[in-house]
Amino acid sequence: GGSVGEFQSPLIEGTLILFMIAAGTNFSLYYLMLNAPPASPGEPKKRWYARLSPLFGDPEFRGYIGILLISTVLLTTALMVNKIYPDPLNAIRHAGFTVVSITTTTGFGTEDLTGWGEFSKGLLLFLMFIGGSPGSVAGGVKVMVFAVLAMTVWSTLNGRRDTEAWGRRIPDEIVRKCATILALCLAIAMISAGVLAVTEHVVQEGQ
Repeated sequence: GGSVGEFQSPLIEGTLILFMIAAGTNFSLYYLMLNAPPASPGEPKKRWYARLSPLFGDPEFRGYIGILLISTVLLTTALMVNKIYPDPLNAIRHAGFTVVSITTTTGFGTEDLTGWGEFSKGLLLFLMFIGGSPGSVAGGVKVMVFAVLAMTVWSTLNGRRDTEAWGRRIPDEIVRKCATILALCLAIAMISAGVLAVTEHVVQEGQ
């Protein structure tokens, strides 16, 4: 029962991180990569890394990776400050794996999280709620929903009537759909928490 932590292998953890990130990425980007048009006659032959342009040129994917990197830095700092992992390499190792696993809702673990502190657990709960990219196997409300709503709040605070992202206006219908998804997920989470609280109380009384 110790999940991936039983192996105590940075190589295994690193390999799983790559596959978890890949599983949390929009699969349509892989289709675009595999079906990239060949070079036109007279044009220089495209190098192999040119096929990665649909992936790294996608704002959603960059935002997804950005969330993972920023969260890893925050969690690493928290683990070191709280002296849970004083060694920076160990802190980065466990923080990176846990952030990716929680965000992609994979469920793997290397350590017991109960002693990680309230900030760390709150951050991981937030990441689990966001989830991965749409069109992936990850759960959560998805990065795009979070990004659209975050940019809507930012636009409102700056006195803008329309929500804009990457130089484009986001239609109000998209904003409403994102708000609906978030509201439904929050409602499901609250109802589930209430049911668990009631059933746990009943089970304890019956023991």
